[in-house]
Amino acid sequence: MADPIAIPAYIINEISELQKDNFEHNGQILWKGDELIYNHQKGQTMDDCRTCEINWHTHPSDYVNLYPDHPSAIDMKYIYKVTCKEATVGTHIVFTPKYIYAIRYNCKNAIREVIDFLTIQARIDTTFNALAKKCDRGSQEFRDKWINSLRRMGYTIDIFSYDESIVVRRKSPYNPSIPWPVLLIPLLYFVSKTFV
Repeated sequence: MADPIAIPAYIINEISELQKDNFEHNGQILWKGDELIYNHQKGQTMDDCRTCEINWHTHPSDYVNLYPDHPSAIDMKYIYKVTCKEATVGTHIVFTPKYIYAIRYNCKNAIREVIDFLTIQARIDTTFNALAKKCDRGSQEFRDKWINSLRRMGYTIDIFSYDESIVVRRKSPYNPSIPWPVLLIPLLYFVSKTFV
């Protein structure tokens, strides 16, 4: 595994100031020579990130209309896509009012990736909705159960406070050794013969 990346404190401090706005920001952390720099934009739509190490977004401190202190189900689907399925970033960071989450999905192998591709969105939604029925989404109980469920699903989630040093995983050159169609066609054939 490649050496981890320590994000410079000035980047964390500047993004923490953006987090205080009443709307989301998002952006990328990338190399410029030997130095890490960042960019940002307003809104929820993330730019593609082919040359960066990390991308990120903020959750505004709106406790009336939102539940900002944990990543959402939509966040987790996106993080699976960019850290595993497309493998365009090593880590996605969510800056919430109280915490900084450094998150990635742990790709295992090509077979497991096909299973995840077919089931991950439903597993995320089912878990989130079941927990939301049992716990107040703004509670510490919900946050703890949600994060632990995601970790069991295959995510690595590191939680930091704003005064800690943040070290994340470098982007991996992971690519499945077998192309998707080669795996998907026999799997679909098997499923059609078994269950139809």
